[in-house]
Amino acid sequence: MQRVHIAAPNGVMFIEVPGSRRTPEWQRGQIAISSGDCVMFACLGDQEGETTITLGRSLEFRDLGAPMCEVAIGAPADKLLLMTMTGNQVAEVPVSGRAFQVRFWVEEPDHPARVTIGIDPR
Repeated sequence: MQRVHIAAPNGVMFIEVPGSRRTPEWQRGQIAISSGDCVMFACLGDQEGETTITLGRSLEFRDLGAPMCEVAIGAPADKLLLMTMTGNQVAEVPVSGRAFQVRFWVEEPDHPARVTIGIDPR
């Protein structure tokens, strides 16, 4: 499990396969959206403070109940990157597989200050 604290530019972060070139198009009211090799998700904007992002396997978060959102990354990878909107890498998550299920737990859907993300092979 990894935990980072970040003031995220514009309240948007990404989980992506290294070299991803397809940024998802934002859809209002969504917690997260995938373009196939990149997932964009909402969090607290930098002008409002820091977001705590916790990353791990979904089993580590089973006490949180059902996730609020699930999306897929359909690209083979040995790691996924947590990136800011400005292209700065914040964390690296080792993975192994051809596709991944990404699950989100948030305290509130609009601009959460705490985001928990479970990443599992599909």
